Amino acid sequence: MRHASSPLLRTAFSALLLAATLLAGGPAAADLLVAPTRVQFDEKTQSASVTLNNTAAEPRTYRVEFIEYTAQEDGSYLTPEQPRPDSVQLQRLLRYSPRQVTLGPGESQSVRFLLRGGEAPQGEMRTHVRFVTIPPEAAPKDGEAKPAEGIQFDLKFALAVSIPVVYRPAGGSATAAIEAPTVVAAGEQKEIRFAIARTGTQSLYGDCEIVSGNDKVIGLLRGVAVYLEQPRRSVRVPLDLAAKDPLPAGTRIRYRLPSDQGGTVLAEIPVGS
Repeated sequence: MRHASSPLLRTAFSALLLAATLLAGGPAAADLLVAPTRVQFDEKTQSASVTLNNTAAEPRTYRVEFIEYTAQEDGSYLTPEQPRPDSVQLQRLLRYSPRQVTLGPGESQSVRFLLRGGEAPQGEMRTHVRFVTIPPEAAPKDGEAKPAEGIQFDLKFALAVSIPVVYRPAGGSATAAIEAPTVVAAGEQKEIRFAIARTGTQSLYGDCEIVSGNDKVIGLLRGVAVYLEQPRRSVRVPLDLAAKDPLPAGTRIRYRLPSDQGGTVLAEIPVGS
């Protein structure tokens, strides 16, 4: 059978690359700053706000959406094949507004989250909220050449920031233990590697401090979480020491609550050279 001739088919491929940053100290995705880096609800705290700040030189539009993540032992996150029941339940209980934000250069706006009443949550729950930069339309402007015929690849990069949202009811508990501390040389710098073991019905969240015998902080890693699906979390903390420098006498590892939550020490262990 003979087919009628026709012009070359133009095919556009659009690639969406998403980068999620959950590091403590202010997640950022190229042109977006998000604060706070974590939202936590309980029986008394039923609402919260997250501020988005456009640091780009051009207007940007951001979409707000839920996303599923499962934490790994090394602190990384994977998208699970099956959604966690606690995440599904918390998403059902949460309301947020607006769902999309357009900000000029240097502008900021808050997204408000509200925990819906009427259903008593059972146990700790966690989900994640993602703030996605929506790429501008790739349309030719006046004076620009139109795309040639043939196969076209239109690559659009949409960066994103994700933060955890946690509901923690009263009555739960968790304990932490620091295990297997090891001092290594990481390039030209010393580094301490260890694990935090968690037991109990709650997750853990705090700061890891490495302190010398005179209580001077020589290493610090903020916002270290050990979630319910993690019985153990591996941690690496760079030290303010050259690789050839000896470890100060009396050096200890501390895992403690953040200072705005009282700073209580959750676990502490001495470490040798």
